[in-house]
Amino acid sequence: MSKSEVLFMGYTTKKFSYKGELLIQIKYPDLNPFLNLRSLFIDIDHTLVPHQIEKLKTHSKNQIRVKFLGVDNELNAHKLLFKQVYVLKTAVDLNIDTSENLNHFIGYDVYDQTTKIGTIKNIIERPLQPLLEIAHDGFEFLIPLDTELILQEDQRNQKLTMKLPEGLIDLNNSN
Repeated sequence: MSKSEVLFMGYTTKKFSYKGELLIQIKYPDLNPFLNLRSLFIDIDHTLVPHQIEKLKTHSKNQIRVKFLGVDNELNAHKLLFKQVYVLKTAVDLNIDTSENLNHFIGYDVYDQTTKIGTIKNIIERPLQPLLEIAHDGFEFLIPLDTELILQEDQRNQKLTMKLPEGLIDLNNSN
């Protein structure tokens, strides 16, 4: 399964019960397209691993509670915590105008021209300029989301290529 066939939908954020249930933080405002899914893909060590859904329901405004087949205790659920969750693009109909919703960038791989610098974990909406929260090798850093820095957006492969100012990554790494 390649990332071009799936859509990033959120992260596993918390164990819910001793029976192996997990909470998934959904990046989209409407949970309804996700409530009748039969399976999800979890990124484990850069491999999309399919998981069949045994039970799924709304937990809060932007969280779902899911029980996967074969994940029946806290230990198994713990192994799936803080992982990126994907769904087949053909399995959901989101009808979202992504031109005004910056959250569609969450899950994109970010490149400084040809060098991968990480994956967008979150968008921090600021009045003057939104910030990309980038995760890479256990570290997180912020990059301004400025159209002048974007060289190319590849929606199909969820890739954002940018031309970042020299020293910006070093500045983030100095903390």
